[in-house]
Amino acid sequence: MKKEALRLHRSGLKVIPTNDPTKPDGKKPLCRWKQYQDKQTEQDVKKLFDMSGIGGMALLTGKGIEVIDVDLKYAINPDEFFTKFMDELLDNIGLETYQKLILSKTISGGYHIIYKTNIAEGNQKLASRATLDSEKKNDHDKTRVLLETRGVGGYILIPPTIGYQYDNNKQTLTEMPNISDWERNKIISVCKFFDETNEIYTNTSPTPIEVVGSHKTTIEAFNESHTPREFIETAGWQFKYKIGDNLHFVRPGKTLREGQGGCYNQDKKLFYVFTSSTGFEPGRAYNAFQVYSYLNHGGDYKKAAKVLYNLDYGDRLSKNRDSYNDKLAALTSTNNAQKSKASNEDRMNEIFKKRFDINQVPKDIEYVLFIKDKTTEEIIPIASFGDWITVVGAAKSRKSALSNSIAASLLSEGLKTVLSFSGVLQGRNMIVIDTEQNENDYWASQKQIYKQAAVSAGINPENFYSFCLTDCRISERLEFVEYVMNRVGDVGVLVLDGIVDICEDYNDQKGSRRLIDHLKVLTAKHKTLFMPVLHNARSTGSARGHLGTELINKSKAVIKVSKDTDQNHSNAEFEYIRGRQEPADFDFGHDTNGNLVLLD
Repeated sequence: MKKEALRLHRSGLKVIPTNDPTKPDGKKPLCRWKQYQDKQTEQDVKKLFDMSGIGGMALLTGKGIEVIDVDLKYAINPDEFFTKFMDELLDNIGLETYQKLILSKTISGGYHIIYKTNIAEGNQKLASRATLDSEKKNDHDKTRVLLETRGVGGYILIPPTIGYQYDNNKQTLTEMPNISDWERNKIISVCKFFDETNEIYTNTSPTPIEVVGSHKTTIEAFNESHTPREFIETAGWQFKYKIGDNLHFVRPGKTLREGQGGCYNQDKKLFYVFTSSTGFEPGRAYNAFQVYSYLNHGGDYKKAAKVLYNLDYGDRLSKNRDSYNDKLAALTSTNNAQKSKASNEDRMNEIFKKRFDINQVPKDIEYVLFIKDKTTEEIIPIASFGDWITVVGAAKSRKSALSNSIAASLLSEGLKTVLSFSGVLQGRNMIVIDTEQNENDYWASQKQIYKQAAVSAGINPENFYSFCLTDCRISERLEFVEYVMNRVGDVGVLVLDGIVDICEDYNDQKGSRRLIDHLKVLTAKHKTLFMPVLHNARSTGSARGHLGTELINKSKAVIKVSKDTDQNHSNAEFEYIRGRQEPADFDFGHDTNGNLVLLD
C-alpha cells in the first residue's frame, strides 16, 4: 500500500489512507486530509502510510482530476443501465477518448470513471431516480443518485484497496492523459441524459421572449396546444427507449443502434438536445415553440412568432411593447396578478444566493496580461480573464496595431514580449474580429500577429480564429459575436477592432447601454478577456459618444493611442488601470522593414 501510494504521489497525484471498506464506516479517511488538496509532500505520504490499521487508499479529486461515480446498487436493472450508459458514452465521445478513461470497479459493484480535465468543479449530482415506496426511509427520502461527479473537495477509493480493481490492468493512473474541455462536457451531458427526476430541465429551458401583463402571447398559446414531440418525430427523430418520464430519441440520419441525440420529457413538455450535429444548440432544453422555430425558421423566434400570430395564435395586440417599460409598469402596478406575471422568482432566488459571506474568501486574481514599465522596468499586471481593456485613438493612429500586438503577446503563451506586453492564453482560444479593413490590409494585419507571436510560417494556430466582417451588416456583425463565441467555446480573448460597427447609434444612450450590457454578460459567461478598439471623437478627442462612455465605465484599463505630429511614430498612454498606478507611456512605430518596434 505504501509503495503504491509513493508511486502515485511521485506522478503528481494526492492520496490518503482509509479504513477497511468491508467494515462499517470503512470508506472514511484515517486522517484529516483537506490540507493535502493543495499541497502534499513525499514525507507526508510516508508518514500517512506508516499508520496502523490501514485498510484502503483514497485518491483526492479536483486540481485536474474528476471522477464519474456510477452507483449501480440503486439502478433498477444494474446490467441494463450500465450497458446503456457505457454505450451512449462510447457513441458520443468516440473510441479514442473512451479508451483514455480509467475504469475502476468498486466494492459495491459500481464503477469509477477517472480522467484528467482542465475544468474544476465541485461534486455534483448528474442523474437520479425517484425512490420506490418500498425503499423510503422517511417522507424526505425522494431520490436515489445513479451518477455523480467527484471533483474539487472530493475523494474516491482506488486499488489496491480491498474490493477495488481496474477494469484494464494495463492502464494506470500515472499515465492518465488529459481530455479536452469539449470531451469532458460531453461526458457530463451523457450522464445528465440518464436523469429520471426532471432536474436537468429546471434551469436549462431558455425563454426567448419575456411575457408580462395579462395577455396570452402567441408563444404561450402555441405551447398550450402543441408539444415538441410532434415536431421532432415529423422531422425524422426516432424514439429509442424510455427512462422515467424521459423519452430518448435518435437524431435523423442515425440508426437506433447508433446512439441518441435528445430526449423529450413528458412532464415538463421540453425537448433536451445533446448532439451538436443538428440545428439545435446542445445542452439546452426547448419548448414546442422553440422546436418549431428551429425546424421551420432556422431558430428565428421573431419570424416564427410573426407567422404564428398571423395564424391566430395568442391575443391580438395593438402594438409591440418594450419589455423593460412593460416590466416597470407591471412591477409598479397595484394589480397583483400583473405583478406576478412580470416577476421571475427563480432568477431572483439565484441572485439572492450570491449574498456576501465574509467566510467565502475569493481566489487571488490570476493575471494573464502584463506590461513592463518603461521607466521603472517593473512588470505590472494589467488584466485577467473576464476583464475589459479598451483601446481608443484617432484614425490611423496605430491603435489596431497596438491591439494586435497585445493579442500576439498572449498568443505566444509568454514566449514573446511584444511592445513591452507579455501574456499567457493558457491554451484557450482567441478570436479577432475586424470590421473596417479591406482584404489586403486585413491579411497583412493578421500576418503581423502571427509574426509577432513567433508562429511558424504557413501554420494557422488551432486556437486562433480571425474574421473580417467588413462586408456584413451591423445586425449580422452583432449576431456573429455571440455566435462565434458559442461555436468556438473556451474563448480566452476576444479582440473587436471596430466596436462602433456593431452599434447602430453610438450617441444613443439607451442603445449603447443595452449593447454593453449584452457584451458584459456574454464575456462574463465565457470568462473572456475582451479588448474592444474604438475611434476617438474628432471634436473632443474622447471616446465616441455614449458608447465610449459606457465602455470606459466597464473597462479594467483604457489605453489611448495618439500619433505624433510628424506622423512617424505613435504614443500609447494608459489613461488608467483600475487599482494600480499607470505605467509610463511609450512610443512605438514601424522600422524600415515594416516591423512594429518600441522607440526611445
